[in-house]
Amino acid sequence: IRDEDITEIDNLGENDREKAQVSSFLLSCYGNLALVLLKCRQYRTAIDSCNESLRIDPQCVKALYLRSRSLFEPPSAGAVEEEAALSDLIEANKIDPSNKAVRTTLRDLRESSRRQKAQ
Repeated sequence: IRDEDITEIDNLGENDREKAQVSSFLLSCYGNLALVLLKCRQYRTAIDSCNESLRIDPQCVKALYLRSRSLFEPPSAGAVEEEAALSDLIEANKIDPSNKAVRTTLRDLRESSRRQKAQ
């Protein structure tokens, strides 16, 4: 697909039901795109996709989780990225404390941070 073949349409629905369906669809698309980009190690673009999801739904746990991973997984990630990732994971855990992936990643990142500070 080439950029010139894509047409952007700003129709988010005629009524509340349609708007909710469009928002749900966009959240799904941005979330799935972020996951693919993360797996392809295109971290910056994955973060952008998560940011679009969070613009639609600031409490989207999937977007917070994937953005946190996109922040701390790159080999170039430092303390600033780690702190931002922790912030996203803490927020995601507040929204959905039963999410095992969030809890596990939060625990692992906190442990890693403690080990680095101890060195």
